[in-house]
Amino acid sequence: MNNLKEDEIVICTNALSQKNTNKEKEWVLYRQKDQSQFLKAIGVRAVKVEPLMTNDAHIFFENSEECNRAKEILNNTSINGKKLFLLESCSQDPKKLFYRIEYADKVSQETPFQTKEKTLKFFDYFEEIVTRTGKHIPNGTLFSSVPLANDQIYNHQISDIVLNLFGVHENSLS
Repeated sequence: MNNLKEDEIVICTNALSQKNTNKEKEWVLYRQKDQSQFLKAIGVRAVKVEPLMTNDAHIFFENSEECNRAKEILNNTSINGKKLFLLESCSQDPKKLFYRIEYADKVSQETPFQTKEKTLKFFDYFEEIVTRTGKHIPNGTLFSSVPLANDQIYNHQISDIVLNLFGVHENSLS
């Protein structure tokens, strides 16, 4: 860094790192076999389901009342006494709901899940994808030839710091 010219900048980070979890409580990732079939089975009347990643989706409804009804059903769906889903309403669209499988404990083939009105076998609607052996670390270290931020930052802050350094702001990107 001592040999850099005045207009040269070096940035180095270790932000994309993971930690081994073999000594932590077992964490299992599940996904639904057929999201539409599952929703129908528990009494949710969706117009459309858009899968996102492995274990989440957006659900669209005919009206906000159906969306709220679905949110109540999904919010009261549990397995082994724990909530099965994380839910988020969409502030821009009252007929849209995000949901993700939140449950991550190991279950047997006979384990049921419950709604307020039904008890169904978990593995009739879900499948095990993987037992986690590592997890992302949310913070990293940023080294730079110019002052940018504290050495220890959250990974999601790095892009804004670099963009701001070059006068590019997130709002100006298209």
